[in-house]
This record gives sequence, structure tokens and C-alpha cells, in this order.
Amino acid sequence: MIRAMLCCLLVVWVSFDAYSQDEKEKAKPLRGLLIAGGCCHDYPNQNEIITQGLSQRANIEWEVFHGLKPRNHKLAIYQTDRWSAGYDVVVHNECYGGVDDVEYVERIVKGHAETGVPLVVVHCSMHSYRAARTDEWRKLL
Repeated sequence: MIRAMLCCLLVVWVSFDAYSQDEKEKAKPLRGLLIAGGCCHDYPNQNEIITQGLSQRANIEWEVFHGLKPRNHKLAIYQTDRWSAGYDVVVHNECYGGVDDVEYVERIVKGHAETGVPLVVVHCSMHSYRAARTDEWRKLL
């Protein structure tokens, strides 16, 4: 499981590792947001693996938003349309396949669309929000 997650993040690592160490030290740090939580996986350990592993390879300062376990939990971070503003990248590592609130799911997508903040999606996030009667999450992916 951890190996598969790290393979998914390899693309991010390769692009960040292209800079020399001197350039990394001089560059302003990227602001990363890791959104994690939900059922089925060891998110506390994954949070450490992702943030520490990428920070060893790139100049990133992380903020971690960790939600609760139920599959239908709605994260407070997604309560505004521009929830991703101020970040350089958002890593979605959440598992909320039971969320069926269409407006909520569309607001998550809008947070990327309105700010242009890119996303990296880890395994379970790819099948989150499938209970909502909208295709916007899948279109974003």
C-alpha cells in the first residue's frame, strides 16, 4: 500500500528533484496542502510519509488538514469556493465515497477551478465523492 502511494507521488518527486540543492535552498518554499482522512487507510502514517518524503526532495512547507473517519464526512476546509487559495499545490489523500451532497462536491472542484491551484490525487481520492449525483469530481481527475 505504501509503495503504491509512493509510486503515485514519483511524478511530483521527479519534477521537484530537477532543481539543484542550491536552487532549492534559495527558492521561496512552495506552500503545500495535504488533505487526508476518511475510512480504510492509515492516514496518520501516510501524512508523515508524504509530507516528510516530499520535503526532503523539494522546498515545501506543508499544512495538513486531516478529517474524520466516516465515509460520508464533509470536511470543513471545503466550505468556501476559494478554499485552495494561497497554496501552490494540493495533495488529496482522502476517502469519502459516501458523500452525496452535490453542492459540496462541486465546491471542492470549484476551489481548484477558480484558483488554478494544481492537485495531486492519491489512490482512495480517485473514487471519493462517487455517491454524489454529479460528475464534476471525476472530470477534475
